[in-house]
Amino acid sequence: MNKYYYSSYSEYDAQTYAKKISKTVVIRSYENGNSKDERRNATKAESQQIEKAITAALWAIRAGHNPDSAKATAEYFILYDSTAGSHINTYDSVYIPINEFLRIFKNFKSDILNIIKPKRGGISPQRG
Repeated sequence: MNKYYYSSYSEYDAQTYAKKISKTVVIRSYENGNSKDERRNATKAESQQIEKAITAALWAIRAGHNPDSAKATAEYFILYDSTAGSHINTYDSVYIPINEFLRIFKNFKSDILNIIKPKRGGISPQRG
């Protein structure tokens, strides 16, 4: 893959997406030996950690680092962070949202910008 394949999205795009995505979290629990995943609103601590992990991974990928390594590192950051805890399903809460951002941005740049654009009346910073 070209080292600069994803360099067309800005740090603002990545951070704004991460902030929006981090509002919910998937929690894994176990009942009768079976895993059960439930999406719920994230606590402030969970939201902050997920936002940081996703933003850092997207910035690393934008800078030319291996996407799979960046996604895995973001997952492990959450798993081993004492604030967020290991009850979070990091695949659904971190890995898939990063993949989705990259897929959408690669194929439909205008779609991702519509997802992250500010609400009416807001001024969008210049993307670069």
